Amino acid sequence: MKTFTRISLIFIIIGFSLLLAGFPRSGQNQISTSFYLDHGQTISESLGVLPPSYLYLTFQTTNSSIDFSLATGKAYSTWSKGEGNLSTLWHLQNSSSGSVSIQLPYRDMYYVVVTNYGGNNTQVLVIGAVYGYEQDLLQIAVAVIAIGFAVGAASFFVGKYRILRS
Repeated sequence: MKTFTRISLIFIIIGFSLLLAGFPRSGQNQISTSFYLDHGQTISESLGVLPPSYLYLTFQTTNSSIDFSLATGKAYSTWSKGEGNLSTLWHLQNSSSGSVSIQLPYRDMYYVVVTNYGGNNTQVLVIGAVYGYEQDLLQIAVAVIAIGFAVGAASFFVGKYRILRS
C-alpha cells in the first residue's frame, strides 16, 4: 500500500517539476509585420532570434505577385554584403499569398526577404507563430500529474476497501 502512495507522490513531483520547467517557455510567439513594396523593391524583415522549433508563416499581398524567402542570419548576412546568392530555408516565387510550416534547425536570427517583381505597388502582410517542444512538455507534465493522482486515488480506495473487509 505504501509503495503505491510513494509511486503516486513520485509521479506528482515529477509532473509538477516538468510543469514548472515548461510553463515559462511555453508562450506561443506571435510574429506579425506589414510593409509596402514598390515595383522592383526588395525588403527584408528580421523575425528575431528564434530557438529550434516549428515556424508557421503566412503572407499575402494586396495587388501584386512577390517572391518570398526565409533565410538564416548567416545566409542573409552573406547575401546582404553582395557575396553570392541568398541561400534560403524556404522560397516561393511569383505568388500573392502562401504559407509554410518549417522546422527551424538551430537558434539563430531569421529573416524574411520579399521582392516585388509585379507591376504594381503592394502591401505585404506577414503573420507567423513559433511552436516549440515546450507545448509538448506541458502536455506530458499534465499527463504525469494525472497518473500520479490516479495511482494515489486507487491506493487510497484499495486501502479503504481492505480495512472494511477486515
